[in-house]
Amino acid sequence: MRKYRQLIISLVATFLVSASPVQAETSGTARFDRASLIVKDMEQSLVFWRHVMQFDLLFEPRQLPPLENEYLGWTKDAVLTFARLQSPDGAGIGLMEIKQPGFPDLELEKYPNAHGSVIFVHVAKDIEALHKRALAAGAVLKPLGLSRSGRFKQMYLRSPSGHVLEIYELLPTEAKPN
Repeated sequence: MRKYRQLIISLVATFLVSASPVQAETSGTARFDRASLIVKDMEQSLVFWRHVMQFDLLFEPRQLPPLENEYLGWTKDAVLTFARLQSPDGAGIGLMEIKQPGFPDLELEKYPNAHGSVIFVHVAKDIEALHKRALAAGAVLKPLGLSRSGRFKQMYLRSPSGHVLEIYELLPTEAKPN
């Protein structure tokens, strides 16, 4: 049993090290690597992130070895599937599908924002093309239009997992934001 546990820990550690492309540069610091979204349906989420947002798939969805993690809300009986994607400019995102009886749903459909929620902000190039793909996917939460400041075009999308994305593109006459 102990050898089996050590083997699982070794496999998970090897996977995590290989999935992290670069370590922190200075001792005592941490480098942001990616945001990982817990999703209910891996296939739907992959379609959104690959076809609407046009992220590249770095790691095909793969089932992780059983590993209890009470701090994150799942048990050793949970089935975890992980995939990793990357935007054209290198931003990383992980998708984690968790299948576990009784695993709770956040009420993102009913309340897309609340204390503790996250909005993923993206800068677009050719926001009109992205808007068309999002419309076709039924992912538009707020249609494309001018921001309140009038400095950029903006829209809000909702991913299949319910997460909100703000997408904006600066108007050609404006400098980059601070």
